[in-house]
Formats: sequence, structure tokens, C-alpha cells
Amino acid sequence: TLVAAPQAKPLSGSVMSFTAANSDYVSIPEITLSGDCAFSYRHNVQSTLTYQLGRSGSTLSRFGVSTTQLAFNTQTGFTTTLLDTPISVGWHDIALVRTGTIYSIYVDGVLNTTITHDTTDFIFNTIARNGSFYASIDIHSLLFFDNTLSNLQISTLYNNPQRIIELGREYGADRIYVPSANSGVGTGLFNVLPDYSGNKQNGTFTVSVFEV
Repeated sequence: TLVAAPQAKPLSGSVMSFTAANSDYVSIPEITLSGDCAFSYRHNVQSTLTYQLGRSGSTLSRFGVSTTQLAFNTQTGFTTTLLDTPISVGWHDIALVRTGTIYSIYVDGVLNTTITHDTTDFIFNTIARNGSFYASIDIHSLLFFDNTLSNLQISTLYNNPQRIIELGREYGADRIYVPSANSGVGTGLFNVLPDYSGNKQNGTFTVSVFEV
């Protein structure tokens, strides 16, 4: 049974659209999430599993969801599992919170699936790419935390997309990636995916992938 929950809305007029055949992706300064951590993003979820987050390198971290499945790598282990409750095709908030060996997956601000896995690092440096593989995805508003988030914080992020930057800072995000009005357009400064956390870890578009 598909969940008939309201779809998450990207911020006004901004979404990153990637096409695998064009080798589209964003490179971000490498981030290591050790121990208790969390990350979240808005994603146009499809029935086919793709990896929304990844790493280019010999040892891969990656993370992806479909309407029915979750799959990810930490630095030493891979896991895949069915979501406890399948979700509909379309825009959804996806969040992972790791506390010890407990991984909690939230969809649209609500706990969906809980599994156990190892505690080795997530190391990410790409969006829409893992290793030499690319993904055709639409995505928006990526936040990375080196701390956990509570159920209330996850719900608040989902219900207040217009405050995503403010809330991310309040909750201690290490990175807040939200495309600006010119992200991915043309060359020079316009190929920048800004980091609004204050840590100045901007990403770089490989091609023009921003859509209005």
C-alpha cells in the first residue's frame, strides 16, 4: 500500500535535475560523517533505485532510495532492505539518522524504517554520482549533520521548507546545500552550489543542471 502523504515541496523555483547519460553531477568538498550523524534532502523518488549521494574514489560511500527500497554503503559495509512502508513516486523528504548501530529512515518527517548496521564512516563528495556511475535524479536541499536529529527536528524540517537554511543552522548542520537563483547556470561563479551553513564548503556543478 502506497502512503498517501503530502509531497514535500522544493523551495520556490529551484531544483537540481541530473541526467546520467550526460555525466551530470555535483562535486562537493569531501565530508566524513563518523559516529552519530544525520543527513536529509528532498528528492523526486522513483520506482527504480538510484544513489543520490556518493563518493568518487576507490572506497565508496553511497546512499539511495526508491519507492520500495533503501540501499547504502558505509566505508566497510553494504546493506539493502525494503522500506517498511512503500512510498509514492514524486517529491519526498528523505532523512537518515544514525545513533550507534541504529539507522532510522524518515520519509516526509515520519519514521519509516529502522535497521542495524556497522558504525564505520560515511564519506561523501558527490551528488548524483557514486564511483564511475551517474544517476538521473531531481534533488533539492541537502543537509549534513555530525549529530543526530530528534523526531521533532525531522518533522520541523519537513513542515517548514521555506526555513530550511535557518533550521539547518539552528540544528547544527555542517553543510546546507540549497541551489540559488543562478546555481548551475553558465560558467564561473554560476557553477557553484552554495553551502549556507557558514562553513564555506561550496559544491561545483560539472554541467548546467539547474532547472526553474
